[in-house]
Parts: sequence; structure tokens; C-alpha cells
Amino acid sequence: MISNEQIRLVVCGPIGSLASAIVGSLLFHWLVKHWYHWIPLKVGKKGKNRLLKEHKNTIRIAKISSLAGLLLGLFFYQSGWMNDHDWRGLGIGVGLMSVLPVAYIMAVNISRGTENVKEAMVAFAIDQRTPTTVLFVFMGFCFVAGMISVISLLLRPPQI
Repeated sequence: MISNEQIRLVVCGPIGSLASAIVGSLLFHWLVKHWYHWIPLKVGKKGKNRLLKEHKNTIRIAKISSLAGLLLGLFFYQSGWMNDHDWRGLGIGVGLMSVLPVAYIMAVNISRGTENVKEAMVAFAIDQRTPTTVLFVFMGFCFVAGMISVISLLLRPPQI
């Protein structure tokens, strides 16, 4: 019989990480395959390829800002400002990860009109290979989690 310690070593060790990565990758490919018909193919008269080409730089910077938001949340732990058991740093990182790309896309494209903002948002969803509704609802939940984390942090600062 396998002991609890042996299970913990397998799950928390490199084998568990590898298994988690494989399961995550398989789930991602399954979702992409089944969601493909829900992903928009055009906005107005502009097709998928034209949208991606026109908003290539915007999408690239939006992805970088998303990564920067998550890393900023994780920096709270690395800097020692929050301990390992404080969930709020991760919540702030996830919130920033979702709000920064949307804010950037809107800020860059709003001067050209709301139609251009819509095109850029759809191009972002196409690039993420996710239906627009699913992507932006998920990002909205992440934003709410970030706001809850910020409010919790303001009401009760971290105990070091």
C-alpha cells in the first residue's frame, strides 16, 4: 500500500508537475477543437486574417501587459511583502492580468471609434482561440477576484 508521504512526493514532485502540464495541454487542445466554430471569423467586412494583421502590435502589447500584471502580483511574494499563505497577491495578479490588456486595447483604439475597439477586442479573442463571450466573461471574473483582493488588502494589510 502507498503511504501518504509517497503520494505527496509524487504529486508535489516533478512527476506531478509533468502530469499537470500534460493534462492542461490536453484540456487546452480539446477546448480549442470544440470551441473553434464559436470563434468569430469576421467583424463587419473584415475577415479573421485581416483583423489579426491590423491589430498585430496591439495584441502583442496586450499580451505583454497581461503577463506583466500577473508577474506584479507574484512580485508581492518574492519581495517578502506577503507571505506564502496570503492569497491576495495572486488575486491582484490575476485581476491585473485580465484588466491591463483590455484597458490597453481600449486606450489605443478609442480615438479611432468604438468600431475599431470592437475589432481589436475580437482580434484579441481570435488570437487567444477563445469565443469572445467566454474570454471576456472569464476576464470579468478575474477582474472581480482582483478587486476583492485589493479591497481585502486595504481593509487588512499583510501580517509579516
